[in-house]
Amino acid sequence: DHIRAIAFAISDGVMPSNEGRGYVIRRILRRAVRYGYQTLDLEEPFLHRLVEPLVEKMGGQFGGLTEQQSFIKQAIRSEEESFLETLGTGIEFFERVAPYATSFQEKDGEATDRLLGDLRQDRRAMDLLEKAYVDADDRSQMLRDFARTARAGTLPGEVAFLLHDTYGFPIDLTRLMARERDLEVDMEGYEELMERQQQRARAATDFTVNESDVHAWQPVVEGGPSSVFVGYDQEAVDDAEIRAVRVVETDGGQHYEVELSRTPFYAEAGGQVGDTGTLRVGNDEVQVLDTQYEGERIAHTVEHLPDSLDGPVDAQVDTDRRRKIRSHHTATHLMHAVLRETLGDHVQQKGSLVTPDRLRFDFSHFEAVGEEMLHRIERQVNAAIQQNIAKQEERDVPIDEALDRGAIALFDEQYGDRVRLITFDPDLSMELCGGTHVDATGEIGLFRFLSEGSVASGVRRVEAVAGEAALEHVAAELDELARARRQFRSLHTSLPTAVAKLQDERDRLHEQVERLRHDQLADRLDTFIDENATTVDGVTVVTGRLDRAGVDDLQELGQQFRDKLGEGAVGVLGSLGEEGEKAYAVATVADDLIADRDLQAGTLVATLGERLGGGGGGRPTLASAGGRDAEKLGAVLDDVPSLVAAEL
Repeated sequence: DHIRAIAFAISDGVMPSNEGRGYVIRRILRRAVRYGYQTLDLEEPFLHRLVEPLVEKMGGQFGGLTEQQSFIKQAIRSEEESFLETLGTGIEFFERVAPYATSFQEKDGEATDRLLGDLRQDRRAMDLLEKAYVDADDRSQMLRDFARTARAGTLPGEVAFLLHDTYGFPIDLTRLMARERDLEVDMEGYEELMERQQQRARAATDFTVNESDVHAWQPVVEGGPSSVFVGYDQEAVDDAEIRAVRVVETDGGQHYEVELSRTPFYAEAGGQVGDTGTLRVGNDEVQVLDTQYEGERIAHTVEHLPDSLDGPVDAQVDTDRRRKIRSHHTATHLMHAVLRETLGDHVQQKGSLVTPDRLRFDFSHFEAVGEEMLHRIERQVNAAIQQNIAKQEERDVPIDEALDRGAIALFDEQYGDRVRLITFDPDLSMELCGGTHVDATGEIGLFRFLSEGSVASGVRRVEAVAGEAALEHVAAELDELARARRQFRSLHTSLPTAVAKLQDERDRLHEQVERLRHDQLADRLDTFIDENATTVDGVTVVTGRLDRAGVDDLQELGQQFRDKLGEGAVGVLGSLGEEGEKAYAVATVADDLIADRDLQAGTLVATLGERLGGGGGGRPTLASAGGRDAEKLGAVLDDVPSLVAAEL
């Protein structure tokens, strides 16, 4: 049932995602993956292997399954691999914390105190809870909050939120796992944290609330048509009339908006930016800074109003800017068509921006588009440009007829009963579109990708340039290449070979520097033994602080330290992280002390880690710790002899 629902949905164009129908499919898929992982011990992707038997059984009746079998299989595998990257860690987190939540049910008094003591000693559980309870002032408050919720037989919302936000567990999956342990989930706490996260996300976007003071539209000439767009056929009109004006006041000053009876100016819509240009009334010329829809009106933004509002208006679009926009908009259509042809029909437009300088296009796809594939798509778009395919424009087409003919429509776009259809070869690109386009693809000249990346789960974004902007981009790349070649004055090989040789030399020198740095750190071990050794109850204790030593460095140096110290000795090394925001420590204990005095490095670093505001663990012979209280490192190292004495 799970694979059937997932496969049919993907064949219909619904990709796993974090919203809408896609989220339903993602939840179904992840529940199945979790069950296979935890119950059937299937730790590798397995769901995609069920596509083939599904197609064998149902492909004859549902042709879409057969046609898209390879794509469906690839999409499911990609989603499985993505979830499996965090699934094991998430389950470990749940399995570590959930037993405590179960144990706290209906407990109070001494029983609660005893359980809290056990939980406090569980370093791994404490570390995980600290990630969940980010707002807790200290560990004591965190434990009190956890116990209070757990006593009611409820898994805290903080735990459910961390499972969702960090490990990708849909909330219904967490609730299912909780029910398997006779627990409920604190949905109120979970939803509050989700809302706070969404508020932070909204605050972090570039969009701001319009705080401007907009005055009402003031009629100038009433009667007759208003805001009639003629820009598909004309880039200038000389007989327009001003129908209405208004003033808009903002923190940066004020500007005005003008509505005309008829206008060649395209108002921003469908991702295409609005036109700019000029309005001339008599000898008075004003610049049009932008064009936007305001309800049914086409509003022309100007810095000031013409002296006379009742004369004929000469409205002139900035034709050079419009030409560049046309090139980028048509290039977007060609690119969309090639994306669907090369990546699959599941590709759907999720957003776009068309400007004079570049284009941006968001589309549904489950994985990164590799560099080789981008080059292939780029070549195909440029091939269509070279063919100089003529534009076919049809206005006032019944929408059902357009869709029956295979036109591409955006699912989230609102269309009327009759639409405008733009075609560049019916076998290549046919879309419902209200934007402006070139008359033939050859006018574009050149198309180049700038970047490709992810903007959301299941949504990719490409940025590209067309026309003059593409030529300028190529010229800049060639100039950069020429400047790079000039750095190799006597270059007898190709530039890539020379650069690769330079990189190899850099890597060799980096290894040399690292080796010297490590040797310098190792040389200090003898200094620590000579200068910092003390004796505690017959045990030699040596401590030392190193600079610029990471966790891996400390582990390796700790083993060397242990070998140098020999029998009857304890060694502790400490260091700050590269940014100085965390402190690390490693402890070593000789074999005879483990056997005869029951002294273990793991026990020692547990105390060190707690004092550093974190935790630690490891083997009896060598263990490491880390914490956020970097400023306490010196005091902790000074206390090592007394800590060893307490352990003895």
